Amino acid sequence: MTGKGGRYRYLTRRTKRTRHAKACTLGNFPMERVDEAVLSALEQQILAPERLRKLLAGLLDRSDAARAERKARIGRLRARRTEVTAAVERLWESIEAGLAKPSDPDVRARLERRRLEIAANDEELRTVEKAGTGKRDREITPEVIERFSAVMRQALRGPDPHLRQGDLRMLVSEVRLSNQDLTIRGTRPDLERAVARAADTPGAPVPASARTWRARNDSNVRPPDS
Repeated sequence: MTGKGGRYRYLTRRTKRTRHAKACTLGNFPMERVDEAVLSALEQQILAPERLRKLLAGLLDRSDAARAERKARIGRLRARRTEVTAAVERLWESIEAGLAKPSDPDVRARLERRRLEIAANDEELRTVEKAGTGKRDREITPEVIERFSAVMRQALRGPDPHLRQGDLRMLVSEVRLSNQDLTIRGTRPDLERAVARAADTPGAPVPASARTWRARNDSNVRPPDS
């Protein structure tokens, strides 16, 4: 609702407007103060880089584990190629020394088997290396979280209220007001998806799901006193 000819904007219960001012005990809240309380809480409780790292520790751990496993797998594949290539070299050395004949069916079969093994190994190696640069497998790193934090904090303080509202909805699913508290709720999957998208397209945000990102009920803030 507005007051003083539209100069002031307030949040109030619908019943107070449609029925009677005393139909509800909930007060009227200046909209600017509520907006500032919400933005300040998000900046301090969610978007501060150290807080984001804590909230997304599982995402960072999964990304680190996947990166470590991929690195180890690449190492194993490269070592296996070296091993098989050395076996082929030894076989050719035996042929050159006259200890084996290339026309021997057993020698031909062993060479063909090694050739196929190298080809399969190389194909798997290309696949694993490519996965490390693929969009869907982009790692979530502390640097990505820092960038996401900076972009979102800037966006939420931007001049366009419609864009700001859209960015806010990526992080907040509900805001509840009482005469004592202002409670902000969001979901961890939403937050994870937003950060994952930031890893692929720097500066771009994301959509929704349903588990609270509040580690405890510590993201409740009271609007500043008059």
